[in-house]
Amino acid sequence: MHMAGLGAGADLDPAATVALFRQSAQQGYAPAELGLGRAYRAGAGITADRGQAVHWYRLAAAQNDLTAKALYGLALLTGDNVSRDESRGRALVEEAHRQGDVIALLINSALTNPDGPPTATQLNNLSDYLAKM
Repeated sequence: MHMAGLGAGADLDPAATVALFRQSAQQGYAPAELGLGRAYRAGAGITADRGQAVHWYRLAAAQNDLTAKALYGLALLTGDNVSRDESRGRALVEEAHRQGDVIALLINSALTNPDGPPTATQLNNLSDYLAKM
């Protein structure tokens, strides 16, 4: 797992990365909350737990972290460990997309595919993929 979210610029052992994310996330640092959410989603350095992933995405999104807004929005769209709320999910993804977030761009592209809307399975697969980026 890469520590870009904490600005270290170095690859670390996944368990060590999670420990650093957790320490900073518990102090309310949004990039670490996002990183911890991604670690939980991907099962990198910690046992995968989608509920914990959504929890940490929500906290980071509440602090205006754009990628967290996009990933939390995706969870709301699919009802992944949160009550499904398609309108709120789309609004979060679109807001992050308008502000230039690349993850939101990818999600928005899937949602506006001219071949039709993605299935729930496709959105869950996208969420799995994005957690590993």
